[in-house]
This record gives sequence, C-alpha cells and structure tokens, in this order.
Amino acid sequence: MTSNTNAASFSLKLRLIVLLMLLFLLLALGLFWANLALTRDFLSRQLASHAQDAATVLSLRLAPHFRHADSAAIANSVDVLFDSSYYREIQVTNARGDLMLSKTQAIRMQGVPAWFVDRFPLTPPPGKAEIGNGWRLAGQITVTSHPGLAYRQLWQTALSNLGLSLAGWALASLIAFFSVAAALRPLSAMEKLARRIAKGEFPRLNRQPRVRELHHIGHALDDMSQSLERMLGEKSHLVASLQKELNHDSVTGLANRRYLLSALAAALAEGEESPHLLVIGRIEGFTDYNKRIGRDAGDMLLRHIGQIWSAAASQATASLAARLDGPQFALLLSVPDAASAHKQLRALSEAAELQASEVNLPIHLGAAFSHRCVAPSAWLARVDAALRQAESQTPGASVLADGGEPRPQMIHADLAELLAGGKLDIDFQPMFAAADGRIEIQEALARLNSNGERHPIGPWLAEAQTRGLLGRLDRLALQAATEVWNESLPLDQSISVNIAAASLLQGEAAIWLTDLPLHTPDLRGQLLLELPLDALRLPSLAAPLARLRANGIGLIMDRFSLAPDALDLLAQIRPEWVKVDAALVRTLEHTSGNRLLLASLCEYARGLKIRTCACGIENEALRDAAKAAGFDALQGHLFGWPAPLGKGRRD
Repeated sequence: MTSNTNAASFSLKLRLIVLLMLLFLLLALGLFWANLALTRDFLSRQLASHAQDAATVLSLRLAPHFRHADSAAIANSVDVLFDSSYYREIQVTNARGDLMLSKTQAIRMQGVPAWFVDRFPLTPPPGKAEIGNGWRLAGQITVTSHPGLAYRQLWQTALSNLGLSLAGWALASLIAFFSVAAALRPLSAMEKLARRIAKGEFPRLNRQPRVRELHHIGHALDDMSQSLERMLGEKSHLVASLQKELNHDSVTGLANRRYLLSALAAALAEGEESPHLLVIGRIEGFTDYNKRIGRDAGDMLLRHIGQIWSAAASQATASLAARLDGPQFALLLSVPDAASAHKQLRALSEAAELQASEVNLPIHLGAAFSHRCVAPSAWLARVDAALRQAESQTPGASVLADGGEPRPQMIHADLAELLAGGKLDIDFQPMFAAADGRIEIQEALARLNSNGERHPIGPWLAEAQTRGLLGRLDRLALQAATEVWNESLPLDQSISVNIAAASLLQGEAAIWLTDLPLHTPDLRGQLLLELPLDALRLPSLAAPLARLRANGIGLIMDRFSLAPDALDLLAQIRPEWVKVDAALVRTLEHTSGNRLLLASLCEYARGLKIRTCACGIENEALRDAAKAAGFDALQGHLFGWPAPLGKGRRD
C-alpha cells in the first residue's frame, strides 16, 4: 500500500521534467566527452609532428659532426635543443644502435590535477630521423615532445567545454520546465476537477486545453461533472417531492399525522434523555366558518395558523410542527421543565389568538409531557384530555396536563456544583455498520453524577446556556470521552461527541478543540463532533468548522430531517456522516413510499460521498428495512441502551 502511494505521488509533469533533464544532461556530458577526446587526439598528433620536425632538423645539424666524430659538438647541439624544455627525451645512437647520448626530463605540469593526467594520458609517438655520412648511415636520433603544455591546454579546454555543456544543460532544462509546465497546466486543472468530482463536488473547467487530446479529456470531464450534478439534482428533487407528498400536509406544508406519530414514537424511545412536550391546538367553530365563508378562505386561515406553529417550531430545539385532521395543529418540543412548557404555551396561545381574532374564532391548547406514556396513542389521549379541559374554559384557554412535571424526581442540585468536580461520566452507544455489524463509531453521551446517580444532561442544557456554563459542560464531555478513548478503545476506533453550536464559537470547548493536536495528537482523524441540523444553519459556524475539519476533526450532521433547506444544507456542508432522525427512519414502517424516500435519500448522500446512519432502530423489522434502504450504519436500542464502556479493551 505504501509503495503504491509513493509511486502515485510523482506527477506526470515531474516525471517528464526529470526525464528531459536527464536526457539533456547525458547529451551535454556526451558532447563534453567527445570534444575532450577529439582535443586529446589533436594534441597528440601535434606533439608527434613537433617531435618529428625536431628530429629531422637535429639530424641535419648533427651530420657534419658525425663525419668528424666530434662528440663534444654532438652533445652541444643536442643540449641547445633540449634546454628549450619542449622535449621530454632526446636519444642519439650510432650506426650499430649503440646509445651515444640520452637526455631525459621528468614531466612537470602547473595547474593541472594529477588525477586528470592519470585519467587522460597523452603518449605522443617519438619522432625519428637518420643521420647520414654521405651514402652511409652514421646514426639515428629519437625525439619525444614534452606534453606539459599540451596537458595544460587539454585541462583548460576541458574546463571551458564542461562549463559550456552545463550552461547549455541548465538552459535546456529551464526551457523544458516551462514548456512542460505550460503544456500540462490544463492537465493539472483537470486533475483538480477529477478530485473534486470524486469528493462529490461538480465544478467546471475555467478554460479548455488547446492540445487536442487534452481538450477531448477536459470536455469529457466537464460533461461528466454536469451529468453527475444533474443526476444528484434530480435525486434531490425526487427526495423533496416524495417527502412533501408522503409526510407533509398539502394545505399548510406542515408534517402530517403519520409523520407526527413517527416523531412521537421516536421521542418516547429516547426515554429520559430529553423531556418532550406535545401541544395540540384546535380552532373552535372552524367547520361552520368553512361552510359560511368558503373553502378557500378556510384554507388561507389554516395556512396562517400553520405559519405561526412553524415559527414556534423553528425557535425551539428538536421541534416539529404538524397539522392533524381538520382544524387541529400539533407541536412537538423538547423542553426541560414545566416553567418552560408554560412559557411556550403562552407564546403560542398569544400568537394564535391574534390570528384567530381577525375571524372571531378562538383556539384552545392542550399539552402534556411524554413521561409515563408507553405509546403515542396514550400520549395523544392525555393531550386530548387536556385540550377538552381547555375548551370547557374561557375562549383561547390552554391546559398543561398533570401539572407539567416532565420527570417525577428532578435533581435540585446546583449545576455549577455538579460541574465543580471537573469530570462527567460517559456512556457509549455504538453505531454499527449495516453490512457486517462492526462498530463504526462509538457515540459518547455525557452524564451528570449526583449522589451516585447518573443522569442525562439534556434537562440542564438550557440552564447551562443561560448561566454561561455550556462551554465548560461541553469541554468536560470532550475531555471525559477522550480519557475513555485513551484507556479502553483501540487507537483506530472513532468516537463522536455531541456539542452545542455556541461552544464552537468561543469558550473552553473551543479552546480545547483548537489545542487537540497538542494534548492528544493520536485523536486526530478519530474524533467527530455531532451537531444537529438546526444548529448547522448558523453562518457563523462555517469558519470554526472549516478550521476543525482541517485539523482532523470530523463532523456528523445529527437529527437530519427533510426540512425545506435540508438537502441544500447537506450538499453545502458535506459532513462525514449524516444521522437521519428517528422520526424519519420510523416512517419505513408505514408505507412503501417512505421506503423509496429514504432509499433515495441514502443514494443522494452517497453521491455526495456522505455516509448515512439510521437512528431509532428499535426492532428487527425496522433494522431490516433500514438495511434494505441502503443505510451505511444503524443505531438504536435494539442493539443496546447507552452504557459505560468496560476497561481493558485497548487491544
């Protein structure tokens, strides 16, 4: 795997440039070597000619001295020539071949390295001439030229040729570099385009290449990018259309009764993780109003009321607005306590009363928490009883059933005191791969410990935000999850931690995440943050999320539901995972249309290179349906409730 990666790391441009530089270098060295060899041969011939000329001249000069057998004159003539230092050796022999005189001097060179002399030896042949005495041979002279000057000339020539060769190689390499870079610049753009297409992005080439082959390839990449974008656009439109048709009311655009029942079942399955409040409002006298004024006016009134309930849902966490049968509306909210529930009821009642007063039709509200309800029908029955009680009172009245306490045993300990210990307990709920059942991600769920009892932190989130403790709470959750990961999980096991959007902007959690590479470098690439779909709409989150993801921290889009802008937001943010809300997953049990809807959603996410997880898997039938729809991972109480992680699992 490593060797393949290293081999693929060399670009075509680099390969071509290196190849051309090597070829030019070989050519330059070859020319240098050939020129040096020719120069050496030329100098050798020159030395041989010089020696032969000297031997001929000297033989003529010595001939008279041989007739008189004047040895002193012979030696004197030879010395005059030898002392010029142009000759390495001069020998004189008589007619019988006996050596009469020999002059030899060592080879001395200045400014020429010894290794150069050894590597490029100059061995010119000696010049020979006969000395005559009339018609008889009197002797022979042999002259060998001194190669010192020739070596110096050869060395200087070698240096100049080498400099010219290297200069030519450098110039040719620069020309090759800029030529190849210019020719392959469109190829680099096409490579970037292909990489972005592989990531699920669909840009265009800014400029088509002029080279014919590259032009065709670039054109094909552009067409492929447009085709994939069009296919995903059609898939997005299909998903949105199916969602609108199957799970939304045609008049108001709110969720319909079937989708609300799925949301109620999902909320009940969460248990005490986060208390939920269900509110139902009914317009009194709407049937008579519809008959008297007309259906169009009645539909307009329903749309106006629907806008009020939709606005109330958008301002709350984990909320859903729906229209039930006729003039009935429902609102599912996550609220921590009865005081918050009464506040929501007052705000909703005032807004609805203002709208209904224009047509003189009062709206009554009934509400109940989810505690002690085992099924959506029991929850609806409790809310319906509260609604009937409200209708028996003054117009526009609202009633919260059972006094509104969401939990029978509320903890009265101060939140700051609970956090003073500096540590939270952690439960884990794994996400299992749909294909083979292995654990994809361990989701860390923070717990507050009060007098030895562990409690979900959901009911305290609103208080933590009000008192400025949310950053500390999230930092402690991150730190506690990291400690468990260090002690009990394999290094290649990913974990996810739920975090508030505000904690990413500033505070202790933001600082801790920024310093992650310093205090826990092994966690890079293994930590993912879970943020709900509603929080990811904030424009201010774009910059901190980009920095964290560049730092090796992944993103999970949690509680994904098919809101009007959900698919566009998914394509814009491109998280590593998207966890589809349990309310939407549970629609798999209703109709085949919803199975097609979620299968199309999974296919759309897969086209964006985003992996999908089905949440709220509570039974085997729902598990099988989620697998068939194409989800990459499954999570739910069917596989076990959140629990502490056992020790000793590092290996």
